[in-house]
Amino acid sequence: MPASFTPNSKITLPANGEESGTWGNLVNNNMNIIDRLTGGGKVITLSGATGEVTTGNGTLSDGQYKVLIFSGALSEINTVTFSPNTCEHVYFVKNTTAYSLVFTQGSGSNVTVLSGKSATIYCDGAGLGASITDLTTTITLGAIDSTPVGINSRAAGDFTYLNAQDGLSLGGTFVTATAPELNLVDGSLAGTVVLGKAVVYSSEGKIAATTIELDGAALTPTSTEINYLSGVNDGIQEQLDTLASGKVTTLRTVTAGSGLDGGGALSANISLAHSDTSTQASVNNSGLTVIQDVTLDGFGHVTALGSTTISIPDTLGVSQAYGNFAATTGTWYTNNVGRAVAVFYSMNVGGGNTYVRSSSAGTIYQVGGADGDSGTYDNSYFIVPNGHQWRAVGDSRRACTILD
Repeated sequence: MPASFTPNSKITLPANGEESGTWGNLVNNNMNIIDRLTGGGKVITLSGATGEVTTGNGTLSDGQYKVLIFSGALSEINTVTFSPNTCEHVYFVKNTTAYSLVFTQGSGSNVTVLSGKSATIYCDGAGLGASITDLTTTITLGAIDSTPVGINSRAAGDFTYLNAQDGLSLGGTFVTATAPELNLVDGSLAGTVVLGKAVVYSSEGKIAATTIELDGAALTPTSTEINYLSGVNDGIQEQLDTLASGKVTTLRTVTAGSGLDGGGALSANISLAHSDTSTQASVNNSGLTVIQDVTLDGFGHVTALGSTTISIPDTLGVSQAYGNFAATTGTWYTNNVGRAVAVFYSMNVGGGNTYVRSSSAGTIYQVGGADGDSGTYDNSYFIVPNGHQWRAVGDSRRACTILD
């Protein structure tokens, strides 16, 4: 019966009566495996994008070490696979490379250890679906005022002392301010100046202060008086001199330009007005006579108006009468009377269809058709707009009448 091996560390289990005379070598090998499991460390050099840590049957292998230190000049993230995926093991891993390491054993969850960081990871050896868990995230690291605090746990209550040896992280962001800088905020009030403390703007971006001192003396101007200086960027006297040098004097005059009346010296109030350049009299039209053309000068004044009389076609039926029309089946006829006409078409019992189009190249529309039997006459009544064409197709016509 052959030897077997422990499921996780692969220590040799000789069968009863086997390995006679070689137990010394076997025991020594197993003891070396146990030594690695209990306190051994191994530096594993990685390269490229993948690496592997293997645990062999009854042989000394890297997967039997308790501590694994990963090194190597990587240029990308490296994925390290623990095999076989049936070995259950706890490792202390340290990443000394310049890139993150992703530890995996199967299709389950993986653990990522950032560059320069360490973690305690657990491989569950569940086969194809094996997962790796970062036990470091569940370890209680210390206490604040005797209240335990872990990586992902929060301490409840009020605390008087916090010692953050490796920095303070709030909401996932490390605080970079020094203790003296943080102390400047202690006692500050938003929107209010507090002696010896940092100035914090209010939500409206304002700061309220009852007294402002310069060189030990309180400033007495009101906020309204200080606002008079808004926009001043040079010496006040210099700005006054500039204003004085550009002051408008009574020696200046205003001259009315083209199309304007008025103007004069600035010693008194002056007025400017448009000149009346319009030469067009009022026009009062009526009925169908309307203004068609409006002529303006360069100042927008009306200089001429042109009128025209428009005509409105009569509605269908006004000043029109029915009359017979000798139409030939299949022939297109054009309405040239200047207004719409109505066509009444009667076909023999064989039936027929009537059509209208806007021009010889226009789309053809059917406006009447046979009723499907041969025992009655087919009639079609339709409107033909001015300039449009119409025709009837089918059995010989019985009658054609046009309202024109």
